Amino acid sequence: MSFLFDMNRLMGGTPRGLFVGQQLMACALLEPPSGSRLVMGVRLTLSILRFLPVTLAMPLRVTAFLNEYMKRTRAASPPSPHCYLSLIGVHPDGQGRGFGRRLMMDAFDRSQSHGRSTGIALDTENEANVALYQRWGFRTLASVDLGGVTAHCLFRSAKEFL
Repeated sequence: MSFLFDMNRLMGGTPRGLFVGQQLMACALLEPPSGSRLVMGVRLTLSILRFLPVTLAMPLRVTAFLNEYMKRTRAASPPSPHCYLSLIGVHPDGQGRGFGRRLMMDAFDRSQSHGRSTGIALDTENEANVALYQRWGFRTLASVDLGGVTAHCLFRSAKEFL
């Protein structure tokens, strides 16, 4: 999990979390649109260095699957600059309390305030989540079969935020 938060920061994102007392009840990781090639090159290099210890601890087939997942799901995203919601989740004890809504509204606000963003892309492997995201205004761009896992790639245009 710490790897996901580190990757988000390395890619220029700002993790968001909602706490009740000391317990993290919900979090979201939103990456801004890609920057210049130089900035992206530096970020990718740092990401590879951060990912290296994780890679060495995983079986090669898992690393290959994750690389294929990233390649194929990102290829399904719109070519225009956009934010990417790599994670949003609410602890079961916090569900039904509006935490997910607050984080999603924050993601919409941050995407819209970014001058180059045309919207938000995300992926989910949970079929039930597709309908949830569609209620939020996302549309399905592709469903990618990864051999036993299907990733649904969705996008919500910034025009829908208005």
